[in-house]
Amino acid sequence: MHKINKKGTLNTSFGIAWDFDGTIIKSQKEVHAPIESKILKDLGIDINDEEICSRYSGVRTQDYFLKLLNDYNIKVNVDQLIEKKWKLMIQEARTRNWEFLPGVIQFIIQVFNYGIKQSIGTASHKDYVDIILERYELKQYISYIVSGDDVIKGKPDPETWLKCAELLKLPPNKIIVIEDGIAGLKAAQKAGMHSIYIGANPLYQADICIQSFDDLDIYKLAELCN
Repeated sequence: MHKINKKGTLNTSFGIAWDFDGTIIKSQKEVHAPIESKILKDLGIDINDEEICSRYSGVRTQDYFLKLLNDYNIKVNVDQLIEKKWKLMIQEARTRNWEFLPGVIQFIIQVFNYGIKQSIGTASHKDYVDIILERYELKQYISYIVSGDDVIKGKPDPETWLKCAELLKLPPNKIIVIEDGIAGLKAAQKAGMHSIYIGANPLYQADICIQSFDDLDIYKLAELCN
């Protein structure tokens, strides 16, 4: 039975914190991983796209690049590698015909139309996210973006999601994180937030697991925070 307030309308006193890559757009294995693996292979680190996706999805590039460089004892300026990666990614953001997860655009608009505040918490560069949102006329629905450059510690540290909550002016238990990565779900758990996992293989870290946004409605979200 759906919980409603005394006026008979949906209780919308909560906020959504979206992951971006792999949750809103199909980009992790399609764009991020190929660019990152090429940069690493040029340094002699042989890691394929699938391994990058399975091990480092949602993790800031600089964090896992530093780990691999240390593991392989390679001395190189990681900032230059990150700059190279994001130069290529921003080119893709401007020119690529991006594919969105089925139903996600309609769901973002629906959430907005109910007056529910939305933010994005991502390991990606803010310019990259902004360009894609603007190209597809979605920026008006998102109140705030917290990027990898806005935090000291990336996911699975909770800092990204806690900054989203701070910007939305809501306590952590009134935030619902929507994620496709283990790192982001662990971060939500540490932050004391609710979470929804979008993907084929249900993950225990999430309150709700869905394979499609057709499986989710506003009432399911409201029930998590009541």
